[in-house]
Parts: sequence; C-alpha cells; structure tokens
Amino acid sequence: MLEEITQDKQISLIEDNIFKNLLIRVPNLLALLVSSCFDTEYEKIKDNLKIEPNELPRKKKVSKKMVCDIIIRIRDDIAINIEANNRKNKGIGLRGIIYIGRILSNMIPEKVEYRDLDNYKVWQLNINNYRNNSQRAIEKYELLEKNTHEILNDMIKIYNLDIEKCRELYYNDGIRNTLVLIGTMLSSRTIGEVQKILEENFLEKEDQERVMRIVMDAVAEGLLTEKDILDNERWKREEELECVKEEALAEGLSKGEKIGLSKGEKIGLSKGEKIGLSKGEKIGLSKGEKKGVEKNTKDMIKNMIANNLSIDMISKISGKSISEINKIASIM
Repeated sequence: MLEEITQDKQISLIEDNIFKNLLIRVPNLLALLVSSCFDTEYEKIKDNLKIEPNELPRKKKVSKKMVCDIIIRIRDDIAINIEANNRKNKGIGLRGIIYIGRILSNMIPEKVEYRDLDNYKVWQLNINNYRNNSQRAIEKYELLEKNTHEILNDMIKIYNLDIEKCRELYYNDGIRNTLVLIGTMLSSRTIGEVQKILEENFLEKEDQERVMRIVMDAVAEGLLTEKDILDNERWKREEELECVKEEALAEGLSKGEKIGLSKGEKIGLSKGEKIGLSKGEKIGLSKGEKKGVEKNTKDMIKNMIANNLSIDMISKISGKSISEINKIASIM
C-alpha cells in the first residue's frame, strides 16, 4: 500500500510526458485500449503490436516537421495514430486528417496496384480530456455515403475517446467495462485513484505494478506539476462554461422560434421571427448562463471535494470563497 500522503498526491496522466511513457512501457494496456475502441481482438493486437517512429518523414525539405504522440502497427497494412488532447481546439480534427494522410502515404509501396490501395488502413484515436460533442464516451467517424450511411471502406477511421465521460459512467452509473476503466484511470486526479481503478483488475498484476511504478517515477522526477493540474482544471472549467453558453443559446433560439412563429401569425411571419429570435436569445442566454454556470461550478466543486483537493486549491480553481466552498461541503 502507498502511504496516505502519497495517495493524495495530485496527478494528470494525460500530460504528454507521462501519457506516452505509460502506453509505450505497458504494451498490454495499449493493446487493451486499441482493442476496446476499435472492437478488435485483444490477443491478436497484443501479439502483433509494434511501436513505430512518431516523427513523420518530411515530403519536402521546407515542409513542417510532424511529430505524433504514438504510432503503432497492428498489422503490416494497419497503422493507428494515438493522440492525447488536453484542451479542445478547432484545429484538432484537421490535424488528425493531415496525420492520417501523411502516415498512409508512407505506408503504401510506390508500385502498388490501385485495386490494392484499400488494403492499407490508418486509424486515428484521440484521447480527449474534454467532452465529445455527442456527449458519448466514444465518437466514431468513418467514410459513409451521406444518404444511405453505407460505409465506403475502413481505410480511414477517426475515433474520439472522452475520458471525462468514462469517469462519469464509472462513478455515476457504475459501468465497469474495459474502455470505461481505462478512460477513468487516464482521468485520475490522484495516485490513490489510479491504484483504486487498477484494483478493478482489467490488467494483470504485473502490468498493474508497472503502471504504478511509472506514475510514482513521474511524480518523483517532477514530471507531474501542480501547475499542470491547475491548468487542466481551468481548461475544463472554461470548456464546461462554453458548453453552458452553447446550450443557453440553443434554448434561446428554440424559445425565440416559438415566440416568433406565434407573433408572426398575427403580424407577419417575417417580423415575428425577428422579434421572437431577438427576445428568445436574450432571455435564454441570460437565464441559461446564470443557472448553468452556477450549477456547473457547484458540481465541479463537489467533484474536487470528493477527490480530496484542498480547500485552498478548490478556491483558486473555482473562484469561490473558502466559506462558500465549506458551505457546499457541509451539505454533501
């Protein structure tokens, strides 16, 4: 058992400097992650998994160097690029497509026949420390025919794993499948929580010990700093507030449309829509933001209290006073 003071040590496993180390040095964890996400057989992946160089060759001398987080091969003709994303960014999707194209072009032999091109596959797995747009634990993007939704081929796949959603499913809904357990472990806030999730035994004992050793070494070497943790919590809060604003806007537009249509029947559809949308957006945004932000902040504080963060750190992250935080803690 770890000492109590060590168990409470704050960590963030999604940081580049430990994320790569963890998956590369515990290949069975990497194989489990990939097999769970892409619905492939674990034993086949474990036996054939190879780590590839993560710096992509430049096509031209002046082209920008591209460095991926982790690239693996599970077959000679299937490569998977795995990226850890701490903060939502509009360019992440485009970056993934560029990486896929570059990896694919490097895989395909120069004299390959056109009919054999679809034998080569590159899949992208984004491990996201923020919420997916769909609010599902894993989003799956593939090449489909727009109307029939028929899959064109499986040459390209982009999957997004939401580790915060995995955490919610584990703690709130009691779901314990392998993907949820891995996602929850990667979202762990403390060393003690990593150990708790590992005790679900989705990994062999030897691999559990290897994971803990890597985490402890990272802490000892100062790779997991309090600043990283505070930045992550701040980014999450900003992302959650942005989601609240978007939901409030959607609610305002919905109400605005109803008001606009109702008035439009009497004084003209065009004028009614303008009045309704304008009033609806203002009412919806104002009420939605206030209620949403306050509830979101309280929920965030409760989660941090439950994960044993200090009152001072919670106050810094949330912007609430110590007395307000103690009041929330007293009614939990």
